[in-house]
Amino acid sequence: MTISYTLHGDGPEHVLVMHDWNGDHTNYDGILPYLDGAAFTYAFVDLRGYGESRGISGAYTVDEISGDCLEVVDELGWQRFHLLGHSMTGMATQRIALDATERVKSAIAVCPISAAGSPMDEEAWGFFSSTIESDDAFRGLIKFVTGALSDQWAEVKLRQNRETTTPEARSGYLDMFSKTNFAEAVRGLETPFLVVVG
Repeated sequence: MTISYTLHGDGPEHVLVMHDWNGDHTNYDGILPYLDGAAFTYAFVDLRGYGESRGISGAYTVDEISGDCLEVVDELGWQRFHLLGHSMTGMATQRIALDATERVKSAIAVCPISAAGSPMDEEAWGFFSSTIESDDAFRGLIKFVTGALSDQWAEVKLRQNRETTTPEARSGYLDMFSKTNFAEAVRGLETPFLVVVG
């Protein structure tokens, strides 16, 4: 196995869940009591440089995420499965669905970055890059993307980020989601997708 994962439930439907740029699989801890573990088995992965995979370096590309996640489902013996991705891993849901079309039953992309990526001008790039090291910039990012929730929320997210991610991974994945574009390759993909925006 390459990357780490945490299982929840033991149901017959299988769901691979990926986290966003700012935190690891523990982002989902708050919803675990509400998940139907009798109907579904969930595998919450930690991408390279995050959470339990924090010590694993890599190229930090969407192709690598797809390969690592397909290793996880192979290890689990899942022939067919569903996907859930949040923000930057919305892109990864499309890559995995493209790479394993016959195996992916459906996908949910929450506030996703798409296969077209999220190109940035120099000012935006500078800001996002600064959040990798600057605590104040990171707090500003969290308040911006979550509708200016409380200072306490920003502090919790900052602490989680600094404890569960590496700067190298955040930098690498920033390159990925801002500079990758495989939109033409997924045109016509028939995998059922639910896109949740907020």
